[in-house]
Amino acid sequence: MYDALMNSLKKVSETTSVVSEDSKTAEVKIKTTYIDLKGLVSKAQQDALAQAKSSNITDETQLKAKFIDVYVKDLVSELNNAKPETNTKEQNFKFVIKDGQWLPENFSDFYKQVGGLTYQS
Repeated sequence: MYDALMNSLKKVSETTSVVSEDSKTAEVKIKTTYIDLKGLVSKAQQDALAQAKSSNITDETQLKAKFIDVYVKDLVSELNNAKPETNTKEQNFKFVIKDGQWLPENFSDFYKQVGGLTYQS
């Protein structure tokens, strides 16, 4: 599943531009297409539920196993075949100079928010 997620990410395009800059800080705009992850997950869930219901399995443990198996396979397939949305999302980020390099002011927020730009969730 991880490989499929990373493959879908490779399909996303992004642009960056400097909004403002001085000697200590810079504001950078990141604009990107995105993958509708929420839609892919929903479709995989619905497909897995439909297949589990139609399987006539009565044992709860086996039914759950069937659901998970179908869900994972379907989600991997959906991710591998995903196409980025034509709409874009954008956000500005603050960078600062640390140890002579431009770095995000807050690494964890930066990575979380960039992830939010590339996947609609």
